[in-house]
Formats: sequence, C-alpha cells, structure tokens
Amino acid sequence: MLLGGSYKDRCYYNVANEEEDNSYCARIQDEDYRDECYSDVASLTGSSAKVCGLMSTDEKKNTCFTSLSISSNNTSYCYNCTSTEASDACFMAYAELKLNSSACLLISDQPTAVSCNNKVNSELAVKHRDPSYCRLIVSDSSELEDYYHDQCVYSLVFEYSDTSFCNNLLNQTLRSNCLSAVASPESCASEIDPNSRSICYFNLAVNEEDASYCERVDSSSLKDNCYYQIALVTGDGSLCGKIMAEGLKATCLQALGPG
Repeated sequence: MLLGGSYKDRCYYNVANEEEDNSYCARIQDEDYRDECYSDVASLTGSSAKVCGLMSTDEKKNTCFTSLSISSNNTSYCYNCTSTEASDACFMAYAELKLNSSACLLISDQPTAVSCNNKVNSELAVKHRDPSYCRLIVSDSSELEDYYHDQCVYSLVFEYSDTSFCNNLLNQTLRSNCLSAVASPESCASEIDPNSRSICYFNLAVNEEDASYCERVDSSSLKDNCYYQIALVTGDGSLCGKIMAEGLKATCLQALGPG
C-alpha cells in the first residue's frame, strides 16, 4: 500500500476494487501500483485478456496472461503473450501446474515440448502411483527414451520405497539390481548408477538392520524410509531424529519415542 503523496493513487485503487471498474486504475500515477490495480480488478471481475493488455511492460503482460490461463483453465490466453517464447513459457507453466501433458503439445519449440511432456508424465506417474505414465515419455533416441523411462520408474521406487515397481524397468541389469534382496557393501559401492546404488544400500541397511548404511542412500525420501524401517525393527527411537520429513518423523516418534 502506497503512503503520503500517493493518497490519490490509493483512493483510485480502492474505488477501482470496490466498484470492480478498472477505468479508475488508469488514473493511478505510479506504474507498478497501476499494474497491481489492473491485476487485482481482473481477478475480481474475470475481465481477462483486455486487462492484461493494459499492463505497462511485456513481462507484466505475459505474467498476467499466464496467470489468467491457469486461473481460467484456458490455454488460449497464452496466445496473447507478446512473443512465441513467452507463449511457450505460458504453456509450460500451465502444463506443469495443472499436470496436463496436452498443453505441452502447444509449445512451438520441439525440445521444450518434449521436456515438458516428460516432466509432466513423470510427475503424474508419482502422483497416481502408476508406472504406465512412464511409457508416455519420449525422446529422439530410443536408447535415451528407455533411460528416461527407467528414471521415471525409479522415481516411483524412491517415492514409495516399493521395489515392486522394479518389474517395470526396461534395463535388465537395473531391474535385477533393483529387485535384488541380497546386497553387500562391496556390491553397493561398485554400483555406477546412483539410483541402483541407493537401492542397494537401502536393501543392505534393512537386511543387516544397520542404520549406518542409510547415510549412503542419496534419495532423501528413501533415506528417511530407511531410518524409519530400521527404527521399527530395532526399536531404536533415536533414529527417528535422523528423518527429515516431519510427518514421517512424527509417526516414528509416536511409535517409539525419542529413544
């Protein structure tokens, strides 16, 4: 809120919002405050693209059109952005926030569209606990496509600490390592792939009931689950304090106490 000499600006801003009439915003002298007025009135009235076009800079116009597309669930507003790049950024923002891979197809830059599609489908796989979304990941290279697919599947293994997803891995070596219940410090250390190494150390820690191996797990969610599993098995409540996720830590402490 502006002070002192901007009394008139404040007055016009308040009237514009009370009357839901953006014509009062045009009388505000301070540029940033005027743009804020347009934006606020637009949110109250849904007066859409016309108001975004009144913003003082291209950056603010594009931000306004992007916000409008998201709030109205309508990607067509992205076409009103001031450049192709800005429109692509608008489609990307919509796709990522709404987890809508269809919006990725509207992006004109092909590498950006592919990146958008792959990111959204990876997040959908985790959200719905469904590895079938990983099969929607694409690449110009079949080898890279398989690699990105397996990274998507690994994200499910990490997120839910559930090795049943390992069966969906395309790479046979990765699948074998992922599913393997037998692990040793030597075999884990020899793993080149960081995801395989993390799963190996997780399995080793659980099998040996040795929390020291949890520290070598790279994934924060899998590491937390590692400490939690061993705390429950060993009854060592002090391990709860090593868990970073507050919800899981609270559950652990409730079950075992601080140790």
